[in-house]
Amino acid sequence: MEVRYWQHPAETSISSTDEKEDKGSIHIYTDGNKTDKGVGSGIAIFESGQYIKSIQRRLNKNAQIIKQNN
Repeated sequence: MEVRYWQHPAETSISSTDEKEDKGSIHIYTDGNKTDKGVGSGIAIFESGQYIKSIQRRLNKNAQIIKQNN
């Protein structure tokens, strides 16, 4: 599935079934988007698979989205 079809991490819960994952692990997911309405970014923070916090910010309308192909 292409990244553009992934659910936003702040809108879904994530649970890990990987037994090798540290019990105190912290995962931070980031996202950015630019539409006709503006530019925004956000992060979602999870600790040990539990949602902790999300932060969303509007950015300057001249900000650009840079795609990285890995």
